[in-house]
Amino acid sequence: MAAPGSAAPELRVVSRPEANMLLAAALRTVGAGLDAQQAEVGPPTLLTEADGRPFTSALDILHDGVALARSVSLELVDDLLAHITLVGVIDPQLAGRLVSASPRSYPGLVLLRAPRSSIEVAEALVHEGANQKLFDLAITHHLLTADSDRCPPFHPPWASAQRRWPLEQTLAAYHAYACLARFGDEADVAGGSCPLSPESLLPVASERSKIPVHWLLDQGDHLGPNAPPPLHGPAGLAPHPP
Repeated sequence: MAAPGSAAPELRVVSRPEANMLLAAALRTVGAGLDAQQAEVGPPTLLTEADGRPFTSALDILHDGVALARSVSLELVDDLLAHITLVGVIDPQLAGRLVSASPRSYPGLVLLRAPRSSIEVAEALVHEGANQKLFDLAITHHLLTADSDRCPPFHPPWASAQRRWPLEQTLAAYHAYACLARFGDEADVAGGSCPLSPESLLPVASERSKIPVHWLLDQGDHLGPNAPPPLHGPAGLAPHPP
């Protein structure tokens, strides 16, 4: 983790014109998880240096977003950025309802719609960085027991009645919301200090992070000793990989 005043972790951004071909499988994976309207448009498409000004403008906002995020919560943000190895910027005209995503089968890759503001970038990096950290922890730590697939699914009450999450997804969602809640508190979003987009999860993150807690605690037989808080460690930060 970076100490105060240290250089920011390097944020590597997809830029090569052939990136849409090289990352086609990841883009299809993300597109498949979107709505039927997206299926008609096709998979999300990356902006690259071949797109000129739209790409360079997105890079400028990304840079400002990292600076803003670190100014708000240096410890949290640098810890999460260490788990992001590559960022792809999605063409907003082909993004559909995608805001940001971390395809589970492509560790370290974060995709986000071309941002309109630095706070959008900051939120997306906290959200997806939290997911990527949990993915890394799942590889190196005992987050779940061997029979965790027998755990009944969780229904997030803010989603449709048909939506059900397996244990690992619920754990990932809890961890992401806990990190967003911590970031939102430190950014004072409740006080109106940051103009947020309509899709922002920061205003609801604290409330949503509390909803799965009791359910997760009830699944103790399926959770390993390194499961993230509320079972272990301070709120908003999971155990560090060795």
